[in-house]
Order: sequence, then structure tokens, then C-alpha cells
Amino acid sequence: AYMFVEWENLTNHIMLVTNSTVNSLNKSEQYADNSVTYSKKMTVDITKQILNVLEILKKELDKKQIQVCLFLVELPLITGKEKDFFQIWYNLISNAIYAMSPKGMLTIKTINKNNNITIELSDTGQGVSNVLKDQIFDPFFSTNYPEQNVRFGLFFIKNILDSYQATIELKSLDNLITFKIVIPVH
Repeated sequence: AYMFVEWENLTNHIMLVTNSTVNSLNKSEQYADNSVTYSKKMTVDITKQILNVLEILKKELDKKQIQVCLFLVELPLITGKEKDFFQIWYNLISNAIYAMSPKGMLTIKTINKNNNITIELSDTGQGVSNVLKDQIFDPFFSTNYPEQNVRFGLFFIKNILDSYQATIELKSLDNLITFKIVIPVH
């Protein structure tokens, strides 16, 4: 079976895909240029990183018409590797986008209290059953279908957080899932 496509529509589609690819490559190049900085221990601005990840994933958020609600307070800088924390936020936010139906809601809240930074990331995705909650941080566990291969393992996020004496906790109620991350400020 063949599908007839008007040349003008095909040309427009190719231009859109090309522009999108160029934009993605430019963003990737920007982060690659900073890779040396990202791999050294230094001060990390959690708020700035979360906002950067949201900007990088803006196209996916817009495509699914996901509403983003931010409740961000001023946070102290922490010592760590920028790439570690970037990976955490990127993975959690992209997982949330993937799990949500169109017109979902992503809420990110930060708290600075008792020498700890707390980040609560909630989405109106599919939720997680109590049975799966016990397995979600296990290595190689995924709620994805194998052919989709778009979500990242929470096992790796937990390991990164463990290396900073930080914790991650999952709360799931119906179609609301919240990851609560607590990072000590030294």
C-alpha cells in the first residue's frame, strides 16, 4: 500500500524536521562544549538546572500540551557534578512527559529547610501500583514496552543521589505520582 503525499506538504515537513534537528544539535553542542565543566565537582544551581531542562524539553511539553506549574524558592548552591544533577532532572522530567496523556500537568516544587533542599516533582501520569513501587528503583526495571525505549532507569538516578547522601521517595495516588528528592546541604 502506498500513500500519496503532496510535494509541498512533504517539503514543508522535511524543513520542519530539519530545523528541529538543527536546533537539537545546537543545544547538544552547547552542552557538549560544557562537558568538562559538567564532569568536575563544583557548585551546582539546582533551580537553574531544572529551568534549563524544561527549556530543552519544551518542544515535547508543548506537543503534549502539558501545563507546567513551578513553585520555586531560592535555594543554596550545592557542591557536586553538574552532569549528575542534570541527568537526574532530565530523566525525571522526560519520564513524566512520557507517562502523561495530552493536557497533563507537571508540578515542580522546591523547599529549603533544615539544611536540606527538597524537590518534589509531580505528574498526572498513569500512577504506579503498590506492587511496582517496590520494584521501581531496581536495576533494569521499566514500565515501558521494550520497543519504546524512551524512559531511563530510576536505578541510575537513585545511585547518583546515594553518592550525595541524598534520598528519593515515590508517592503514587491514582493518577498522581510524586518523586520527592532530599539533598543535604553541606
